Amino acid sequence: MAKPSIIGEVSGFVLMGGAYNLTPYGHGNVTPVAEFNVWHDPEAAKIVFESGIPIKAVGLDVTTDPANRLSTGRFAEIEALGTERAELIASLCRNLVERLGGLSLHDPLTLASVVNPGLVETVPVRVEVETRGEVTLGMTVVDRRQRHRVSGVEANVDTCISVDSKRFLGMFFERVVHGRV
Repeated sequence: MAKPSIIGEVSGFVLMGGAYNLTPYGHGNVTPVAEFNVWHDPEAAKIVFESGIPIKAVGLDVTTDPANRLSTGRFAEIEALGTERAELIASLCRNLVERLGGLSLHDPLTLASVVNPGLVETVPVRVEVETRGEVTLGMTVVDRRQRHRVSGVEANVDTCISVDSKRFLGMFFERVVHGRV
């Protein structure tokens, strides 16, 4: 670690990353088990997860849930607005929405969970990052035994497992699409 003293300077953080297999959507997007951000630099992710800094993780378990995605119908609402802002959003997202049948709002959901922590439900779990696996590189491995109070296993991440989808998408449309704060 380039600056180990930074640990004492950070009170906690929220990250978008990981696939924790705690919901039906908690599987990988770059491999069957790994999410891109963690997979891209698993050694750095391992340092972060083992740092002792309080972490809230917003992973694919919630960001790829269809209830939290920008559906083709909601995207059509944006296109129909005809405002400069809506046209910009539509032009940036159109290709992905058409190709993927909607758009996962990974970063907006993560930011929304910071602005309004009540939008998400989290559970404390123990997470290890796989750094050597041939087919599991970058996997965020959750020790599910922690949920059953196995002694000696300490949670190191508050991991999102559900979202108030209606409130989140309302907030996304209000703040991002309409530009109201």
